[in-house]
Amino acid sequence: MRSLLDYFQDMISPPNHRVQVVHSKDIDNSEWAARSLYGLIVIGSISELQADTLFIALKPGAHLVCIPESELDVASVIACEDRGFEVRDAIFNATELSSFFYTSKASKKERELGLVSETTDTRANTHPTVKPIAIMEFMLRDIQPNALVVDPFMGSGTTGCAAVRRNLNFIGIEKEAVYAEIAQKRIDAHKDIDLIPKGYKK
Repeated sequence: MRSLLDYFQDMISPPNHRVQVVHSKDIDNSEWAARSLYGLIVIGSISELQADTLFIALKPGAHLVCIPESELDVASVIACEDRGFEVRDAIFNATELSSFFYTSKASKKERELGLVSETTDTRANTHPTVKPIAIMEFMLRDIQPNALVVDPFMGSGTTGCAAVRRNLNFIGIEKEAVYAEIAQKRIDAHKDIDLIPKGYKK
């Protein structure tokens, strides 16, 4: 049976030496830092250190395609985005064809809802890794209504936005006051309810 690595190597036609297909375990940080690539397809999870190396190895404007071997490798996406890559798209394929799920990067309107009006170009959501709400809604799809969702690293509040849209109770924890305020405003804009379930203290 052909591997994912073989499949994507064959897909690049005609062969282009400036676009490579590799397995993440073969990315050596010292060797790769000196490369100058226009595109790269990586099979497997990407660590924070590898994301740093790839950011240096890829030319400005180059594309990085990450194909994890596990179902929901959110860690690789976050590692790349934290390093400076702009995440454009995310595709999720659970175990069956019917489970295929696709969502594009969070739009400006989605990112800024509740913070600024649609007519301004000002960016009020300063969090560096705002996730699409559709991804979080997909991940919460099997949770029963009114259940409690807890996010210990709330960030800009995307999980909270998804939770209230799915009629779930939500508690978010965030150490940065500026991000906590952003999250509260975004969540309030999606559903005007008391986000603290009965029995829990604010």
